[in-house]
Amino acid sequence: MTRYRRVELELNTYQLCILLLFENADALNFEQVCNALNVKSLAILELVKRCVLSLCQKRYRLLVKSPASHEVRSTDVLQLNPHFDPPQRRMRFACLPHQISREEHQVARQTFQDDRAPLVEATIVRIMKAHKQLAHQELVTEILNTLNAHFTPDVRFIKERIENLIAREYLERDAQDPALFRYVT
Repeated sequence: MTRYRRVELELNTYQLCILLLFENADALNFEQVCNALNVKSLAILELVKRCVLSLCQKRYRLLVKSPASHEVRSTDVLQLNPHFDPPQRRMRFACLPHQISREEHQVARQTFQDDRAPLVEATIVRIMKAHKQLAHQELVTEILNTLNAHFTPDVRFIKERIENLIAREYLERDAQDPALFRYVT
């Protein structure tokens, strides 16, 4: 005789919607789930995939996915796990985190640098305006000390910004000592 007990599931909205689809069906393929949820954008599709995978995880396995894999395809069949035995009265199903690719990481990093470039350049100009001339190492140290409250820029990035300001004639190198910079007034 199977015993029934009340279990509280903590789910996000998409996970709940996915489970509610199984009130009227024993098994659904992933494409049917997406159609029922009216998934149109690629971002929502990825979110639904992560939600399905979180419900199929080995730890609790509320849903059974066939074929069993770490990827979700449109032909994968989902069904409620008939052998689901909740280990505790209250269970939390966190959605799996979004895995970003190397390309996405590079794009995000480049966007951060593009956004920070004017701040670094303004800091360089302010420091050089106050000191009139500084050696490269002293300038880099001043920049790092000034920007440390906001973020820590890469030394290579600082050098690029200095070269950019030299090209735009805000700064110039000393003729005798190339490691010495002067503010152009």
